[in-house]
Amino acid sequence: MTSPVVLLSLGKVRGKRAKTRNGRQIYSFRSVPYALPPVGELRFRLPVPAGSWIGSLDASTRESPQCPQVSVLSPESKIFLGSEDCLYLNVFTPHLPGAGRRALFPVMVFFHGGAFNVGSNHSRLYGPDYLLDYGVVLVSVNYRIGPLGFLSLECDDAPGNLGLHDQVLALKWVHEHIGCFGGDRNNVTLFGESAGAMSNFLHLVSPLSRGLFHKVIALSGSGSTPFLHNDRKPSIYAKAMVKALGIDPKLPNSDILLALQALPVKAIMEKSTLFKDWDVTNPLPWKPIVDDFATLSFLPQPFQDLVQQGHVCKNIPILAGCNSEEGLILSAPFHKSQRRWDLLFTQWEQWAPQLFFNRETDLITESDQSCVSKIKERFFPGAGFPPRNDLNLKRLEQIYSLAIFQAPLARDLKLLFAQDLPIYSYNFQYQGPMSMVDLFRLPVLKMLLNFSGRHLGAKFYQKQLGVCHGDDLFYIFPFSLMGFPSTIKSASDLRTSEHFLALLTNFAHFGNPTPENKMGFKWEPWSEESKLHLNIGAGLAMGSNLALDSHIKFWNQLLEVNKFEPSRVEIRRLHSAIAERRNLVTDASQLLS
Repeated sequence: MTSPVVLLSLGKVRGKRAKTRNGRQIYSFRSVPYALPPVGELRFRLPVPAGSWIGSLDASTRESPQCPQVSVLSPESKIFLGSEDCLYLNVFTPHLPGAGRRALFPVMVFFHGGAFNVGSNHSRLYGPDYLLDYGVVLVSVNYRIGPLGFLSLECDDAPGNLGLHDQVLALKWVHEHIGCFGGDRNNVTLFGESAGAMSNFLHLVSPLSRGLFHKVIALSGSGSTPFLHNDRKPSIYAKAMVKALGIDPKLPNSDILLALQALPVKAIMEKSTLFKDWDVTNPLPWKPIVDDFATLSFLPQPFQDLVQQGHVCKNIPILAGCNSEEGLILSAPFHKSQRRWDLLFTQWEQWAPQLFFNRETDLITESDQSCVSKIKERFFPGAGFPPRNDLNLKRLEQIYSLAIFQAPLARDLKLLFAQDLPIYSYNFQYQGPMSMVDLFRLPVLKMLLNFSGRHLGAKFYQKQLGVCHGDDLFYIFPFSLMGFPSTIKSASDLRTSEHFLALLTNFAHFGNPTPENKMGFKWEPWSEESKLHLNIGAGLAMGSNLALDSHIKFWNQLLEVNKFEPSRVEIRRLHSAIAERRNLVTDASQLLS
C-alpha cells in the first residue's frame, strides 16, 4: 500500500497510514516544520516561518525532538532533554481531500502542558488513537519552553513570550495549509491542558491571534492563575541569569543577546532552575509576561484587564473545567516528606504566600501574611501545628486546587461571561486505574514497584487520593509510553473515555457539546447566577457545588484586597538548593559545630 502524500505550497509531505482505537484508518504526518530552527542568531528571537523544501518531506516515522528542558522527575539534576531544532507539528487526519469527499473536518490544535518549562507533542503521549474516531483533524504543536521560550530582556531584541509567538505561527500555518489535509480552516478549536489551557485563554485576548481560531477548550488552566504571576519584571530575572552565565548584565541588550546566542544550549539550561527557593518551580520565571514594551506585543496588558476592557475575541464558545483534586500534583511531595510538612507549618507566613500566591519571600507583605493566616484558620481551624495525616493532606490539596486552578478559573469565566461568550463548565471526577499523583508522591523505587504491580495485577503502594491534575488526559490520548501502566482497563474506563471524547469533539464540530441532545441530555451553559457545571464521573450529570463555591468566594475576596504588581527590586540572593534541602545542610552544620 502506497504512503499518503500531500502537496503543500512548501512542497510534498509523505506520511503513513495508521489505525484508531476502533480500527478506523487514518493518516499521520509527524514532524512537519512550521518555523526555521531557532538557533544561532534566531535564538531568543521571534520565530521565522519555515521555508520550502525540494523533493518529498518524510513525515512518516520521525518524532520531532522536544524543545530543551530539564527532566520532569529530576529537575535539579544535570539531565537535559531535547534540541533547539524543535519547532515542528504533527497532523493526523481521518480523510485526505479527493476520493469523492468534499466536506472538511473540524480542526483541533493541541498545545501541551508542562508549566511552560517541560513537555512536547510526542504522539505516544498526545496521539490520535482515540480522538480521530470522532471525525476531527488533530494538530499537536511543539513550542519553545523554559528560558529559551520565555526569557525577556524587555526589548525587541529578546522580547520573551516566544513560546506563545511560536503558537501563533503554528496557527497561521494551520490556516494556510490544513485544507490540504482535509481540515477546515474556518472551524479551528484551540485545545490545551494546563499550560496549554493557560495559553488558550491568553490567545483569547491577544491581538496577534485574532481570526486564527473559532472555539476554545481549556483543561485545567486559566488566564489569571497565580502560577502566571511573577513578582519581578522579566528583565530582572534575565539579567540575573546573564550574570550567572558570566556575561556582564550592564552591557547593552544587543551585546547581551549576542553573548547568549554564542553559548552552548547546555550552559543556558544548567541555569534554568537558578531561582529555586521553596522548590524548583517556586519561583519559576519562565512563563508568559505582559510585553507592552514590544513592537509586536502578544499580551499588551494583564489578561483580566484586557477582558474587562472588551479586548477579547467575540463569539468564541469556551469549554473549560478542572479535575476534582487538581492540587494533588502540588501537594504530592508532602506525602513523602515529613520535613517538608514541618517546614511549611512552622514557617507558614514565610512560605504559604509563595506556594499559593507565587510571592517571593523577600517581597512578602503584611497583607500577604494576613491573607495566609486567614487561609490557615479556614482550612486548619484552631491547629497551631497540624499533624501530617490523611485528613490534613487532603486539606492542603484543597488549598492548592483552589489557589492555582478553581478560584482563578471561576473568576475568569465570570469576566468572559460578562463579555457574552458562551461557556460550558465541567468538573472531571472519574477515578480510573492510574493517576499522575503517583509520579510525584512516591520515591523512585516505590514508583517503579507501583508501576510494575499495575502491570502484574498487584497493588504496590497504590492509594486512591482523587483525580489529580492531568488525569483527564488518560481518557483523551493514548499515553502509550514504554513501561507506563495501562490507563484504560475496565468497561467503565472505556465508557468515560467515549463520553468525554464525544463531548469534546461535538464542541469542536458545533460549538456545543450536546447539540440536539445527541448525548441524551443537555449540557447547560454556565452563568454567573447558576454556576452549573457538568460532573463527568461514572455517569454524566449537571450540578453545582455549594461548598466549593463558598471556598471560591472566600478566596477571590482575599485577592480583591491583595493585589500583586511586578517589582523592579533586584534579586539579592540565589539558593543552591530548595528550602527542604537547605534546612538539611543547616541542621548538619549545627551538629558539626
